[in-house]
Amino acid sequence: IHNYYKWTTASTTPQDYDIWIRWRVPDNFSAWATNPITFQSRRTEITGSFVTTTVFDTAGAQEAETKSTGAANTWTDTSVAATFSGTYTAGSYMTFRIGMRAITNATVLAGEITINYLSSN
Repeated sequence: IHNYYKWTTASTTPQDYDIWIRWRVPDNFSAWATNPITFQSRRTEITGSFVTTTVFDTAGAQEAETKSTGAANTWTDTSVAATFSGTYTAGSYMTFRIGMRAITNATVLAGEITINYLSSN
């Protein structure tokens, strides 16, 4: 069972839809854990349909961008591969852009985001 956003199109050209998410960095944040951010996605077609996650730090600078890969009709966990050296101020907000692209008669699903960090207490 997943919570997800669904994007589909019958158009003959690829259609894009972006979801913007702000996440408050916890007050006890001290550093990023190994594989700090993963996201789940699923797509019915794998050549032109995908989900891309872009991470922005709390200063608004783009930190990383990762495109989903995986088999059709299967939920896939994709790690955002980065060292995350940007600004992450406790109590401030970082931003995610979840870009969904579907081609003709395809469906793309963007699911859960997992955030792993180290705490100061």
